[in-house]
Amino acid sequence: MDSFTETTSEGWRSRIGGSIKGILFGIVLLVVSFPVLFLNEGRAIKTQKGYEEAGGAVVSVSADKVDPANDGKLVHLTAEATTTETLTDSKFGIAVENVISLKRSAEMYQWDEDIKTESKKKPGGSKETKKTYTYDKKWSSSLINSADFKKTAGHENPSSMPVKGDSQTAGTVTVGAFKLASGLVSQIDKDETVNVSDKDLAAVKADFKNLKVSGGKFYLGETPGTPAVGDCRVGFKAIRPQIVSLMAIQKNGSFEQYVTSTNTKIFDLREGTISAADMVAKGLEENAMMTWILRGVGFLLMAFGIGMILNPLSVIADVVPFIGGLVGGATALIAIVAAAGMSLVTIAIGWVFYRPLVGIPLLLLGIGGIVAIVMMNKKKEA
Repeated sequence: MDSFTETTSEGWRSRIGGSIKGILFGIVLLVVSFPVLFLNEGRAIKTQKGYEEAGGAVVSVSADKVDPANDGKLVHLTAEATTTETLTDSKFGIAVENVISLKRSAEMYQWDEDIKTESKKKPGGSKETKKTYTYDKKWSSSLINSADFKKTAGHENPSSMPVKGDSQTAGTVTVGAFKLASGLVSQIDKDETVNVSDKDLAAVKADFKNLKVSGGKFYLGETPGTPAVGDCRVGFKAIRPQIVSLMAIQKNGSFEQYVTSTNTKIFDLREGTISAADMVAKGLEENAMMTWILRGVGFLLMAFGIGMILNPLSVIADVVPFIGGLVGGATALIAIVAAAGMSLVTIAIGWVFYRPLVGIPLLLLGIGGIVAIVMMNKKKEA
């Protein structure tokens, strides 16, 4: 591991110019935040109604036989997802019987660049920035382009990986008497490690130099204990037959998406024995989590946007660093408070639009709270 530090300085006028240019980007972030928040409420409400509709329509069926009377209905069943196929890796010849999926992972030992930045304001409004570039070696499943490093000499990575990751899936996977649709098969992700041994070297189809076995994986390099840049390790994982629960439309011995009246698509598979009610509950939980994540994204977009719009004020005040720090803290607080208020109003409007019976009382309550605060301040002033 090695590192070096680079120090740069930016003048006050240059900083002002940059902050003014940043206003435009801030406006873009602010404008984008409104549809993110508004549309998210609509998505959340529609998805919630969709899963509630599915909970009332779903029929639990036996996987032992296909009942044509259930074709076109939203069904729920629990059974073992299984296959009789043997999957074989195309390069290394590893063959595993009765597996739903066989995955090959590949990692290469490479140089990586880490950048830490420290900024310090100077009297007169200028800013000094120190960047420390640290170089260390690590295993990575993707190619790290060393040409983008600040210091490339002595930190060169190979231009390509000798082996890449790959996966293959059985063509026919069944649950009881039903054939599992590919869109449901892809939702099974509980896998197990497939260890390789020295006897598997004879099955390798590609021509690799210095190929050996280490720690249950194939190793391309001289010494596994002391890897060199460019060394590669290859491992395998398999998804084996397992109990799954699913909820989808029954169609000709297989399954299709169920589309609710709110255009919510139900095509769910989960590992283990899970009842229809619990699958609906999990769908609602995931919808609530996504709703809060997107609310957070919208709030941050709005806060950063307002902060960038107000940033020139703190840059101007940085002529005296102490004053600039106070102004910067004040503008940050304003951005957070304003973003919180505007986010709540946008979310409330979304509820008014998509669910007026709930949204309108919430909006009126919010307006009443604002009016009460204003009236209290007026009384204090009097």
